[in-house]
Amino acid sequence: MGTLTDNLGNVAALCVGGAAVAVAASTGTLGLAPGALETTAAAAGGLIGGVLGRKDRFGPETARVLTAQRKAVLEGYAAFVAAEGDDWALRADLTAADSALAEALKGCVLDRQRLAKAAVSPEGFAEAATAAVMEALGKERPDLFGPEKAKTLPYAFARAVITAGLAAAWQNRRFYDALEPALILEMARGIGVLDERTRRMEAMLADLVARGGTGEARELLEKLATGFEAENPKAGLADLETFLTAKVAEYKGLRERLAALTEADERVQNIVAAAQDAIDRGAFDEADARLADAEAIQQEERTLREVRQQVQIRATRAQTKLLAGDADAALAHFQAAARMLDPFDPDEGARARDTFLQPLRDHGLRFGGAGLAGAATLARETLSHWTEARHASPWARTQVWLGLALQEQGGRTAGPDGAALLAEAVEAYRAALRVYSEAGHPLDWATTQNNLGNALRNQGERTPGPAGAALLAEAVDAYRAALRVYSEADHPLNWAATQNNLGNALSVQGERMPCPDGAALLADAVDAYRAALRVYTEADHPLDWATTQTNLGVAFSNQGGRTPGPAGAALLAEAVDAYHAALRVYSEADHPLDWAMTQTNLGVALSNQGERTAGPDGAALLAEAVDAYRAALRVYTEADHPLDWAGTQNNLATALQNQGGRTPGPAGAALLAEAVDAYRAALRVYDPEHTGYYFEKCFAARDRVAARLRALDGDDEEPV
Repeated sequence: MGTLTDNLGNVAALCVGGAAVAVAASTGTLGLAPGALETTAAAAGGLIGGVLGRKDRFGPETARVLTAQRKAVLEGYAAFVAAEGDDWALRADLTAADSALAEALKGCVLDRQRLAKAAVSPEGFAEAATAAVMEALGKERPDLFGPEKAKTLPYAFARAVITAGLAAAWQNRRFYDALEPALILEMARGIGVLDERTRRMEAMLADLVARGGTGEARELLEKLATGFEAENPKAGLADLETFLTAKVAEYKGLRERLAALTEADERVQNIVAAAQDAIDRGAFDEADARLADAEAIQQEERTLREVRQQVQIRATRAQTKLLAGDADAALAHFQAAARMLDPFDPDEGARARDTFLQPLRDHGLRFGGAGLAGAATLARETLSHWTEARHASPWARTQVWLGLALQEQGGRTAGPDGAALLAEAVEAYRAALRVYSEAGHPLDWATTQNNLGNALRNQGERTPGPAGAALLAEAVDAYRAALRVYSEADHPLNWAATQNNLGNALSVQGERMPCPDGAALLADAVDAYRAALRVYTEADHPLDWATTQTNLGVAFSNQGGRTPGPAGAALLAEAVDAYHAALRVYSEADHPLDWAMTQTNLGVALSNQGERTAGPDGAALLAEAVDAYRAALRVYTEADHPLDWAGTQNNLATALQNQGGRTPGPAGAALLAEAVDAYRAALRVYDPEHTGYYFEKCFAARDRVAARLRALDGDDEEPV
């Protein structure tokens, strides 16, 4: 085996030869399809173009060819390293050289003098130009390619890559044709054979460039001059100067037009810059093709601007339908508006749906109806475009929007449909939490935990027994998780909202559990509401304040119902005060659903007070409770809000039952009959599978009142 230096020389020769064979194969000389010729010719020219500082002028495949040349040589050297015993140090040197060469070549440019010198060198263009490039490489990376590294593997590798690329490019016709006019001048200047006419033409070009301020056009003017001389061999220099002067004027006008075009978007700017470069080189067909591309993009942009205006008009029609209360028609308009954007930019269409679903959801929250279902529909359409893998953040955000719409819809829907909607909401929030993490997205994570807690609480409220208790416990855990991120000091509104929601879950838990555990949970709920009210004030956050007052009233009412004597009465009085406070903000006209909910809760507290109060005062309180329930039923309907309607019917029945028990004679019996009717109405909505907890309580209450009514009538028949 020879020395390392000998082996390097041998493998360099093999690699250069192998690269040349690869180029020959790619140009069709080894039987490849002729269609590969033009593509590979452009790419091979791109390699020498990169060395000459003209990388951007030989097509987009320059980097690909340079990579292919480096890969061919790299494989040859890898085989050599393996033959040397797979020395790890040699392999490390080879890897370092491959990486460094790709970066260092960017700074290696041959000026015209060196190009001319290489072109007339006895060593041949490739060898002479390679030496010049290696000299430049040595200045860029002396640690790998300096003269003292001439006998190392990295140096030999770089030289082989450059020699292969230069040799292949020199044989490429397209490259040679593009370079030929400038090369002839440089060669003539380099060997001292420029005649007087050529010298005067050179001076003329320099003067035109200087006077016109068009240094970028020097190459273009040279090409135009060469072409003019070839087509007009008898023309004088004055004719040439007239011709070029006119071309300079045309060129300047063209540059002004192109400069105006760069005011367009970034895509058009880049294409116009490529057209300008092609014009500077005299590549007019290429310039025309680039400008045609710019024209197509401008047309697309103009059309897109018009479509966006049409989208805004259609979205305004949707908002008009919402104002009229027609959420279904609004959804249809929003869907049509988003579909207009899809052919131009599917991402923009998806973002539009995300935007459009919000007014639908807000309308549904405030007025009920189909707005929530419409919001869920738009969210699902958006998720048909976003994917968790490719669009993680917008995908997770839309999952949250979907969960919010489904949760509110499910909370207002009875039976298996409502249960299914709540289950879908939970799935949507859990999906979002695959993207949002406490460490990486703390605020989004906390918001989603809070929303998940709301959906779980709604499920738990509907579910009897241990399963319901487990869901409520999960809800509490989700709220407490969110409070690890939210703080009263840094995120006061989010913190207050989560405290309010935590209070709701604790209140439901406390209502279901016997004392003393139930009483403790209710006390925790009151503490959570009072904490939220440190942030929510009637002046600054009236709606949030009213909501929390209502929830606080529920907790007081539940506490008062469990507490005997004056202490219980005081708690019920606090509940009534809290509800009346909330009704200073809520109105039937502006906040119908919140107003109806508060009227229902007020009825519960008044009914409990009436049960504890004897005589006319108790009867008056029960009558107030009945009035509050009937007021709520002006908003709650069996069709639009079945669960709220059923709950209010159940509470109305309880108050009527208490009134009937205090009222003698036929009037009392009539009140009891009304109570039975109200219980029966509620049982049209409640069912043992999906609202089991409420079904069991309502069913038992109906049977008790019906039995009492039968006893008054002397009828022992079982109720239907």
